[in-house]
Amino acid sequence: MIDTDKYEGRTPGHWSVTSIRDGSIPYNTADEELIADAPLLLEEVERLRDFIQSVWDGLGEAGRNEHYELFKEYMGVIE
Repeated sequence: MIDTDKYEGRTPGHWSVTSIRDGSIPYNTADEELIADAPLLLEEVERLRDFIQSVWDGLGEAGRNEHYELFKEYMGVIE
């Protein structure tokens, strides 16, 4: 589990590597932690997405319904 408390105090809003590099947006330690953990956060998002997909696939096999179809649409599933 990722300790998201260390991101408290991060710079709010939309910012990019370019805006940090050129100094237009100052950053702090919380921002550095968030940047450093980006690969871990992406990995967690992918893991959870795979888990959700497997659950819904199982439910879909039990009886496809409107909820299953809405979920497929949300996940961008094309058959």
